[in-house]
Amino acid sequence: MPKIKFSQKNIAGIQPPAHGQIVYRDSQTPYLAIIARQSGSKTFYYIRRIHGALLQIKIASCNEITCQQAQTIAQQKTLQLANPESVSLNHTEKLTLHFAFDQWQKNATARGDREKSIRDVLCRIAIHIPQSIMNSEINHIRKADIQSLYNHLAATISHTTARHIIVYIAAAINTLIKMEYPIQRNPAKNITMHPPVQRERFLQEDEIKRFFQAIHQSESQMFKDFVLVALFTS
Repeated sequence: MPKIKFSQKNIAGIQPPAHGQIVYRDSQTPYLAIIARQSGSKTFYYIRRIHGALLQIKIASCNEITCQQAQTIAQQKTLQLANPESVSLNHTEKLTLHFAFDQWQKNATARGDREKSIRDVLCRIAIHIPQSIMNSEINHIRKADIQSLYNHLAATISHTTARHIIVYIAAAINTLIKMEYPIQRNPAKNITMHPPVQRERFLQEDEIKRFFQAIHQSESQMFKDFVLVALFTS
């Protein structure tokens, strides 16, 4: 994490990274940081470790408060945390892959994703991702670790299962990045994988009747129309 002297001029000069995000530390105020993202956003954070656990608290966007205000807030938080008992466990989280999947599950449930689909994903990761990786902090997981996991699953299970697991990992980590946790990069991105197998599937004669019955049982007229138009226009 690069250190710079936080000032309005220096903050304005911070350029967004080409990919992901980058964390800048204030050389004058302990634990005060700015996370600059590819989107162009810059956000003040209070980031430190307490008893080995990562404490990260979002302060505000750099457009919402001044540098001096952010420094004052960071100093106040340091004074508040001088007593270890004052640390709120709700704000102290180890940013492990396990934590990422917990947050992914909460978001998927809030979006209204099917409960069975969520359970299927959690079941697959419990079976195929070693606890040594699940319990590792994301910023300590190397791309090589994820590539090695993919290669192992592809060789021992199947290319399709291996691909799905990597996609799940990338999605869980992206959940934390979108929530503005201080994740430096997504190690599950740009993993070298076998191309998906293309399959053709045709309805058998005894399946056609059940297929149209299932379409007409749908409560969505838009869905019915879409499927029938796609079917009859190829």
